[in-house]
Amino acid sequence: MEEKEIKIVLNESSFSQVVKVGRIVYILNVEGQKVELPLTSIDVKEICKGNILIRRVDDYIVKVALNVIDREMIKEILRRTPLYSSLAEEI
Repeated sequence: MEEKEIKIVLNESSFSQVVKVGRIVYILNVEGQKVELPLTSIDVKEICKGNILIRRVDDYIVKVALNVIDREMIKEILRRTPLYSSLAEEI
């Protein structure tokens, strides 16, 4: 089966939500099919550095990037999340 590409750009609001739950859930269609991408601390750190995170999930290549968000805002969002709060000082 041919691999399909999913591109996800996180703005401030969606980034905040994603780091609260520790994963990205992308709804594929109205039938409710979805792709779930769990995020490790390393994944979140890469995204915060401005890199594009590329992961294979099932038959999809998922590319995740962070929209332009001020570095201090990124740190503040991370500080408020139990899963990734330790990353706030590493960014």
